[in-house]
Amino acid sequence: MTMRTKLMLPVIALSLITVGMFLVTWWVALLQQDDGMMINLAGRQRMLSQKIAKDLLFYHFAAKDQPEPAAQQVKNGITIFERTQAALMDSGPAPMTLDPQARQERPCPGAKEPARGQLQEAAAVWKEFAPRIASVLAHETSSEADLAWVIQSVPGLLEKLNQAVASMQQQSEQKVRFLLASQAGGIVLGGILMLVAILVIRRISRSLELAAECLSETGCKVHDSAVLVARSSQSIAEGTTASAAAIEETSAALTQLSVTTHQSVDNTQQANVMAASAGQTAETGRETTRKLLEAMSRLQESSAKMADIIRTIDAIASQTNLLALNAAVEAARAGDAGKGFAVVAEEVRNLAQRSASAARSTAALIEEARTNTQAGVNAFKNVEQMLGQIADDAMNVSRIVAEVAVSGNEQTRGIDDINSAVMQLEHVTQANAASSEEAAAVGQELYSEAQTLESIVETLLQTVRGRSPRALEAVAVDAGAVPE
Repeated sequence: MTMRTKLMLPVIALSLITVGMFLVTWWVALLQQDDGMMINLAGRQRMLSQKIAKDLLFYHFAAKDQPEPAAQQVKNGITIFERTQAALMDSGPAPMTLDPQARQERPCPGAKEPARGQLQEAAAVWKEFAPRIASVLAHETSSEADLAWVIQSVPGLLEKLNQAVASMQQQSEQKVRFLLASQAGGIVLGGILMLVAILVIRRISRSLELAAECLSETGCKVHDSAVLVARSSQSIAEGTTASAAAIEETSAALTQLSVTTHQSVDNTQQANVMAASAGQTAETGRETTRKLLEAMSRLQESSAKMADIIRTIDAIASQTNLLALNAAVEAARAGDAGKGFAVVAEEVRNLAQRSASAARSTAALIEEARTNTQAGVNAFKNVEQMLGQIADDAMNVSRIVAEVAVSGNEQTRGIDDINSAVMQLEHVTQANAASSEEAAAVGQELYSEAQTLESIVETLLQTVRGRSPRALEAVAVDAGAVPE
């Protein structure tokens, strides 16, 4: 468990106890307010029962001239009594005045047992009052006896109401006692938590005191180490700066040599690229010529196939001509009946002769195209051989240039490796110089932080003990400045 948690738990617990006590007090105050209202209403019921009896006596004996106001006074009292009784027993709005027309009401929560049972007993007694009061107001023959009964029964009703009021007061007192017990328990629990908090704070103070003493010793050691680090870093920084200057001059010379070698290698690589491009171009031309030869060979084959087709057409034309001659002979034998057929046969014969003539002309042209194609094939074969020779020569030149480029690259890599090693050595030297300077600055800063730590520890111990520690006073006397 953290220190903050240990300190916060008692505070949170005390806060919860305080809030709980406040809520309990507020809750009991609300209940007391309701109980006070019900006790006042029950007390008013006692007063109303007596007032109704007095008003009824006044109505019967003194209000002979103006009986209506007195009767209305009795009825108003009965109405207020019954509405208040219903509110006390079953909860609901209770009248706050003795005037039924005022309608000034407040919600009543209703009485709890045993007060509710006692109010029910009072209500049972009141049920016998109502018809007798009505008999007195109506001046019936039995009104004298009813009035006497009412006067004699009022003490019994008052006793029931007094019992209900006493029960309500006891319930209210129980709530007050519960409130007092809750507050006493909260005070006791708060005292226990305060004692626990004091013990926790004492334990934490002891832990802080031990931690501060350890920090004080560590601060002294850090102070001494900071002085040594600052001195060593200063010496290393001076030697590293001199080494970095010499290495920088060597790196500049190697860089110039590397630039010259790189330029030679670049020129060789460009020649290699050009030779390779020429060889690639010759090879591309050779491949193109080969494809053209293949296309002309396919064209030659197609010409041969066309010649065969033309010869077939010529043969068909010859057969058609013979068939036309036979048809003409048969038409001549038929006489007049075959004249029309003879005309058709003659036309077919002419068409067959023209087809044969066209086929012979096409065959001559195809033969001439085959001869020309063969001549082109022979010429392209010669071109292919020449391009192949050019491609082979270009490849030889490219191979020789590539070998020169490889040698130049190996030489360049060797120089670059040397240059890289020198540059790396230069960077390392410069980094060492920077690190030495940073170490010197860190040593100075470490010395300052050590002094700050001593001041913080002194403040912490003053907070815990209320006085300065002797160890810190010794450190403050013995501490000196970091040497330049």
